[in-house]
Amino acid sequence: MVKWSYTPRVQIVGRAARNPEAITAGMARISRDPTPVPQLIKEARDNTALARQRNQRVVYEYGHNSVAEHGCFSAAIWDIPRLLSLEIVRHRLAAYTQHSGRYIPFEEVPRQFYLPKAYRRGKPRRLMEEAVSQSYAAYQTIYAGCTAYLLEKYPRMRAVSAARRATEDARYVLPLAQTTQVGVTTNAREFALMISRLLSSPLPEFQETGEKLFAQLHPIAPSLFPEKYIHALPYPQSGRDAIQETAAALAISPASAGVNTPHAGESSASTANAAVRLVRYDPDGERHLAAALLFHNSQMTLAAAQEAVTRLDGDQVGRLIRSAYRGLHAHDTLLREFELLHYQFELVMSESAYHQFIRHRMKTEVSQTHSPAHGRTLPPLVRNAGFADAYNRTLDLLEEAYQALGAGQRAEILLANGHNLRILVDLNAREVVEMSRIRSDRHAQWDIRNVSDAIVAAVTSVHPHVGLACGGRDTFKEGTAAVLPDTAL
Repeated sequence: MVKWSYTPRVQIVGRAARNPEAITAGMARISRDPTPVPQLIKEARDNTALARQRNQRVVYEYGHNSVAEHGCFSAAIWDIPRLLSLEIVRHRLAAYTQHSGRYIPFEEVPRQFYLPKAYRRGKPRRLMEEAVSQSYAAYQTIYAGCTAYLLEKYPRMRAVSAARRATEDARYVLPLAQTTQVGVTTNAREFALMISRLLSSPLPEFQETGEKLFAQLHPIAPSLFPEKYIHALPYPQSGRDAIQETAAALAISPASAGVNTPHAGESSASTANAAVRLVRYDPDGERHLAAALLFHNSQMTLAAAQEAVTRLDGDQVGRLIRSAYRGLHAHDTLLREFELLHYQFELVMSESAYHQFIRHRMKTEVSQTHSPAHGRTLPPLVRNAGFADAYNRTLDLLEEAYQALGAGQRAEILLANGHNLRILVDLNAREVVEMSRIRSDRHAQWDIRNVSDAIVAAVTSVHPHVGLACGGRDTFKEGTAAVLPDTAL
C-alpha cells in the first residue's frame, strides 16, 4: 500500500542567536561606528524597532545584502518530493543533511510518495497512482530478489548488509515523487533567495514550501524577511524563456544533437553508467599552476614566476607541483592555488548519482531539464540478480505515464532515480581532489564513484601531476595513495 504525502512540511528548528535582528543590526554598524561590537549589538537589542529599521534600510534599500548573512537559522523540511529537494540543495551557501536511501529502508518512511495537486483527481490521479504503485511493487520485488541473490552469492554476508545493499540499487526504479527530508542551516540572505526562487516556481509544492519558510522566518526576523521584498520574481525564468524564443527565431533546434567528437582542448572518459566528457581545459594549465605556486610562496611578480616556469622542462614543472603535496594527508585541504586551474565537463549521470554530485556545492553547474531523452542507468546488482527486464519495464511504464501527463515540468516527478540527467559543470583542481576524497573512496556508492573516477581519469589524462593528488581517503589509510605524506616529491 503506497503512503502518500500531500503537503510539504517546514519548521524552523534553530537560530544562531536569541535575537538575530540585533546581531545583524549591530554588525552592520561596524563599518561606520568605532563603538566596540558587543556594545553595538546590545544597543540593537535594547531598541528592536530601530534595529529593524536599520536592517531593512541597509540590506534592502541600500543593497548591502551581505549584512543579512550575520543572521543564521536552521530549518527542517520534510514530506517533500526528491524533485523539490534538488531546488533546495542547489543553493550553494548553506549546510545540508538529507535523508539517505542507502541507509534508511524505504518501508520505514512514514509518507513514501508526494502526490501533486494537479494529479489528485480524475484521470491524472489514476495515472499517477498506477505508475507509482507499480514502481513500488517492482521495487519490492527487486529488493527481495537482490537480497536473496547477495546472500546466496556471498554466504558469509550478514542479512542486514545484504538488505542495505539491495535497497541501494532497488530504489533506482522509484520516481522523483519519492519523499525526502532535508535539514538546512544558512543565513538570512540565502534563505531569502531560496524563498523567492521557490515562490517563483510554477509548481505548487515549490511555492507552498517557500510560503511556509517565509511564514516561519518572517515573525522571527521581519526586517530580514520583509514582505515588501521577498516574493515571486519573473527573473531568472524570464531570461530562460527569452533564450528559448531567440534560439527558435534563429532556427536552432532544441533537440539533442547526440555525442560530439572530442576536439582540441577536449578529452573524454566514460564508464558503463556515466558519460564524462572533459570539454574545456587549459593545455598549459600545469605550467600556470606552477607559476601560481611560485607567486604565492615567494615575493616574485606573476610575470617573473611565469618566466621562471618557461625555463623548466615538463619533469621539473611536475616536481614543483608535487612539492605542494608534501605532508598531505587524507583529510587535508589542498592549497588554494589549485583553485586557479579549471576543468569544464559535460556529464550524463543517473538522478541517484546527481543527488550526491549536487552536494559538492562550490562548483559551478547547470543542468538540463529532467527527461527520458538522457537515457537510464541499470544498476549492476539488478542486472546480475536477473531483474534487468523488470527494471526496464518499470522505467518504461513511468515514461509512459510521464508522456500521458504532458511530458512537461509538472510530469518530471514521475521520472525515476535511474533516469539520467545531463549537466555542464566547471570544477577547479582543488574541487576535483576534494570530490575524489569522498566519491572515489571504496566506501562511496558505486554510481557516484564511477562518475568521480571518470572525472579523475579525464583530469589525469591532461594534467597527470594534478591527478596524482586525487583518490579516496581509503587509499591513504591503506598506503596506496599516489601521493603519500613522506614521498610527495
